[in-house]
Amino acid sequence: DLGALAGDTGMLFEREGTGFACIGEAARVGLPDGLSSPGAPASVSAQLQDIETQDDPGLPGTGPLAMGALPFDPAAPATLVIPSVVVALTADGTAWQTTIWRHGDPPADDAPRPADQYAERPWPPDHFTLSSPCPHEEWCERVARALKHVETGELDKVVLAREVLVEANRDLLASDILGRLRALYPSCAIFSMEGFVGA
Repeated sequence: DLGALAGDTGMLFEREGTGFACIGEAARVGLPDGLSSPGAPASVSAQLQDIETQDDPGLPGTGPLAMGALPFDPAAPATLVIPSVVVALTADGTAWQTTIWRHGDPPADDAPRPADQYAERPWPPDHFTLSSPCPHEEWCERVARALKHVETGELDKVVLAREVLVEANRDLLASDILGRLRALYPSCAIFSMEGFVGA
């Protein structure tokens, strides 16, 4: 269970049980000018290629990788994380683990384990309220304006998102949110990256 391996603090990208669970941080790659900078992709690729690998099975996705939640604006500053442990699972059930360690440090003896379901851990919220800072009437007006821009040809596509505030009686847990998203939207990709969680 990749979600159980990532837990509340790891990184996750999963769709229908396949994907990556990542734990720890071997390195951080800063992109001050975002991905639109001409050298940005090559810079990330070079940092990944500089990591010496052993016993690489040669399957797509094996070896070190960089993960991040990138802004829509390709010129906005961004950061990618090269995780220290990656556990991957493919649709055919093939699984592998990539572990990165510094020369001189011993590698981890075994794979990361899912959190013990009986261990003491915080309880997820059991009561919450939802509210939107944008009144319903104003939201409907925004949607109507967006549709007019599409109809007149000023815009080809509009993505609308309405902010919703969630107030809960306990701290929200990434693993609980991801479990709910997985159950509600089983065909969607779910992700967790440094507190940014969604489907």
